[in-house]
Amino acid sequence: MISSDEMAQKKSVKGSDQPTHRYYITIHLNLYMKTLPLNRTGPNDMVKVMCDGEKKEVSVYSKCAFCAYCEGVIVGRRDMPNPLKKVITDTGLSDDERVDKLQEAQLTFNLFVKDGNALLCGDDQDKGFQLLHSY
Repeated sequence: MISSDEMAQKKSVKGSDQPTHRYYITIHLNLYMKTLPLNRTGPNDMVKVMCDGEKKEVSVYSKCAFCAYCEGVIVGRRDMPNPLKKVITDTGLSDDERVDKLQEAQLTFNLFVKDGNALLCGDDQDKGFQLLHSY
């Protein structure tokens, strides 16, 4: 079997001093997550999404941020993971460190929502809100 380096050398033009360039295309498919568009309403920067499990619009800042099914926020073309999940599942933190990290994670999530386009939801069975802390 030919390795990718050998294949790149075979494809290069003989006698040229130009390096062989390889381009990598990364396609990220959210096969297991719903994409919920953010609805910005009102002058007070209220952001809501239509939650299929709750059968109504819910606030991203007060509900989705603390939901176990929230996988992150789409900002531009990037998927930003939910920083609260990482802090809660990290076991090597003391109580004081955990409180500081939770506050930082909440601020980071709020910034993602402020700049974001949509929310990534892992609730495929439409169960609705489940508290992240009991995750």
